[in-house]
Amino acid sequence: MQNKLTIAILTAFIFLSQGFLEAKEMFIIAPYTGALTNKLNNSDYNLDMKDTAPMHGIYFQWINTEKFQGNLFYYKSSDINYSNLKGLHAIVDWYFKTNERSKYVLGVGVEKINVDMEAGNNLSAAMTSFDMNNNILYYYARAGQYRYFEAGKFKGSLLPYIGYSYEKVDIDLKIDFTSPFIPDTDENVISKDRYPIAGLNLKTKFHHFLETKLKYMSRFEKPHTAHSATAIVNIYLTRNFGLSYRYKYIEHGKSSDTYQLAGIMVCF
Repeated sequence: MQNKLTIAILTAFIFLSQGFLEAKEMFIIAPYTGALTNKLNNSDYNLDMKDTAPMHGIYFQWINTEKFQGNLFYYKSSDINYSNLKGLHAIVDWYFKTNERSKYVLGVGVEKINVDMEAGNNLSAAMTSFDMNNNILYYYARAGQYRYFEAGKFKGSLLPYIGYSYEKVDIDLKIDFTSPFIPDTDENVISKDRYPIAGLNLKTKFHHFLETKLKYMSRFEKPHTAHSATAIVNIYLTRNFGLSYRYKYIEHGKSSDTYQLAGIMVCF
């Protein structure tokens, strides 16, 4: 079921992009590079780790300001906390009742993250190997309303939204111990959860060349609320080229990621 929903969302994303290319507005592609910091604190497996490694990604977006927007971001990082990380994030938003002062939005999103850890005997002298493959699958639907404002040469929008999400965490764990009296571990742990979300997006643009975006989202998980925050600065050098900076902090259960990326935008 989850794989079918993922395919449906990505198919909708591709379908919208085709319609956009035949219509108008803007297509953006931006390769990014930078650094990722991962923190992992899991008392169940005696893990308390922090590491930083290079991160690379590529971002696509299709925009029709009156009908929809869709964006997709693929990223990866290697050898961080003895792990390789890959992620894919995609969102499609549909717009309704669009006018000069506001518009309503209905959106769906999906995020898939894979963290493949092969720590060997680096975590503890009591272990000869520690392997953990962690797959996170996250869906959500949201609804909100954009409100536009203008102050001199500044133009902007504010989007408060609410929604509902589904998350599945699938962990394969293998631990070999040095002592023959401690049984080795080989288990698969799957957890599923559903919870509401709420967020706020603020976008500003100054004189058509400087754009900023601030995004915050709360995921009301139990027993703790998980938070994510994003800051984006885009500088448009010409109609077709620009520079972009991204910062993001996101919590995933007992781990968190912080990344800073810089890239070049190509706009059509």
